[in-house]
Amino acid sequence: VLSLGVLGYKAARPLGAEKRGERTAGEWIAARAAGRPVLIWTNISRVGWYSGAERLPMTEQTPSAPERLVEQARAWGVDYLVVNRHVDGDAEFLGLCPGLCAWAATRGADRLRQVFETPTDPRPGRADRDRIRVFEVVR
Repeated sequence: VLSLGVLGYKAARPLGAEKRGERTAGEWIAARAAGRPVLIWTNISRVGWYSGAERLPMTEQTPSAPERLVEQARAWGVDYLVVNRHVDGDAEFLGLCPGLCAWAATRGADRLRQVFETPTDPRPGRADRDRIRVFEVVR
């Protein structure tokens, strides 16, 4: 019975619903790029694909301190940092997004500017989980 409930839930959702934000963020970047080369740094590979941008992957070695992350992004010539709260299913990614969002809104406003955010997921318990944020790296 439990299996049928899970299958019913999965079947009731549109196929690829969880990927919609990745496509939306990628297409937003592509529209802003207007044909010029763009470099993004993200843990979300589909955003890179949809944007057509060159993508640097975030790894466990990616600095989690916002100041160090942005310093590295500027040194590498990154145009956009694209983050969400999670990567690889349910594994929290360095707690990056909450700290980066707060830092960018206060002390880092002259170096990093949030320019896009996907809509909130209306499903219970997922409001902020899959939200994608795009930050422009200010040089």
